[in-house]
Amino acid sequence: MSKRLCSWSGRHLSIGGRVSLINSVLASLLLYFFSFFKAHICVIIQLIRIQRNFLWGGGLEDKKLCWVSWEQVCLPKKRGGLGIKDLKLFNLALLCKWKWRCITDNEAMWFDLLQFRYGHNISSLMHHENNYVGRNDSLWWRDLMRVGCPGDANWFSSNIWCVMGNGKRISFWKEKWLGTTTFCELFPGLFSKETHKTTSIADKLTRTGHGLRWVWEWSEELAGDEHCNLVVLDADTITTVHKLWKNDIPSKVGVFGWRLLQDKLPTRAALASKGIITNSHALVGERIYAWMGVHIRSRDV
Repeated sequence: MSKRLCSWSGRHLSIGGRVSLINSVLASLLLYFFSFFKAHICVIIQLIRIQRNFLWGGGLEDKKLCWVSWEQVCLPKKRGGLGIKDLKLFNLALLCKWKWRCITDNEAMWFDLLQFRYGHNISSLMHHENNYVGRNDSLWWRDLMRVGCPGDANWFSSNIWCVMGNGKRISFWKEKWLGTTTFCELFPGLFSKETHKTTSIADKLTRTGHGLRWVWEWSEELAGDEHCNLVVLDADTITTVHKLWKNDIPSKVGVFGWRLLQDKLPTRAALASKGIITNSHALVGERIYAWMGVHIRSRDV
């Protein structure tokens, strides 16, 4: 990423142009690596620092004043941000795409290879139960097993559910197939007494002369009755920002309007509040513009 930026004259680009380059070029540089490996947090922080310095200053190492938090910048435009990809979420989303394909595209040859290599762990990708990672497992598989797991608020399995067909591949207790909650979470008392906790829906049904009947085996007699905070703008501002991006205007004008709505422009009062100038009524000269990454001829402002 640094080598690619060295060939660009970021200081001669408008902030709208820098946003476009970050979204179209810099994010695509990471696509291959982020698809196969979970990036370390230190790598993510360094990449964000490069993006942030380029966005606000046009350079790699020159530290400029960041007027809007990076979390706000990475929000979608309709939620008040600039739509720049959050690299951590981008990495997790690409890895989860493989996990989703393992669940849905099970007729492919590559799936048979994974099934032969990793065995029963394939079936546990949805509910993260007993996800054993072997010493000889590849780095890609280890990252795949851990992404979206309970340590990450279990967000992967909590956002998918099953549509039942013959019921042979759906876990009766550990997968969501009726409602929005798994039966093991909905009825923990019954689940604790279940003998076969990994049974499928099909295994729980038996055909009789009068139709289908549920089959239960309990480990003991039943006794008694046995659930990203996001910092966003206020609703009125979000509506205005959403309308702003729909207009046919240059990107630099759109970014200017976006900053204006959040009161993040380099006004004299704003510069004084950040300690850049000592008096909000003082003249803002070439030194202040250089701090902002703007190069002008020396003159009185």
